[in-house]
Amino acid sequence: MLSLNLSTLIAILSTLMAVVSLIFSWKAVKAAERSNFAGVYTELYKIYLEPKTLEAIKKIWEMYSAFEGHAVGQPITDQQAYELVTTLDRDSLEWHSIHLMSLFWRYVSILVKKNYLDREVAFEAFTSPRMLGFLAPIEYAFLRHHYSYTGKREDLPLHWLYNLWQKYRNKKS
Repeated sequence: MLSLNLSTLIAILSTLMAVVSLIFSWKAVKAAERSNFAGVYTELYKIYLEPKTLEAIKKIWEMYSAFEGHAVGQPITDQQAYELVTTLDRDSLEWHSIHLMSLFWRYVSILVKKNYLDREVAFEAFTSPRMLGFLAPIEYAFLRHHYSYTGKREDLPLHWLYNLWQKYRNKKS
C-alpha cells in the first residue's frame, strides 16, 4: 500500500514538473520569436536606411510621379513598364534604383509570406508600398521581355505584395 502511494506521489510530482517545464518552454519559444522578429526587422531597417537605398527611393518616386495615377498607387500600364524595361540603360541610376527597390520589396514579400514580418510592419514602417504600383509592372515586363515569362503576374513577389497591400489598405479605410 505504501509503495502505491509513493508511486502515485511520484507520478503527480512528475506530471507537475512536466507542466512547469512545458510552461517555461512555451515562454522560451515566445521570447525566441520576439527576438527573431526584432532581428529581422532590425536587419531590414538597416537596409532601408542605407544611403543607396534612400537615394533609390527618391529616384523611384521621381520616376513614378511622371505617370498619372501614381498618387493613389495605381499601377503603371504594361506598355509603360515595357517601354521602361526596353529603353532604360542598365547602367543608369534609374535602373539601379528599380533593381534595388525591387530586391528590397521582394525581401519584404518573402518575409511576409513566411510570417516572419507582420503586414502592419511591412506596410507601415517603410516607404509606402504604393511604390509597388510602379515596380510590380516593371518586374512583370522585365521577366516577359528578357526571360519569356509566361506565368501569372499574381505569382510574382511584387504583384503578390502589391495585391496584399491593396487589401490591407482597403481594410484599414
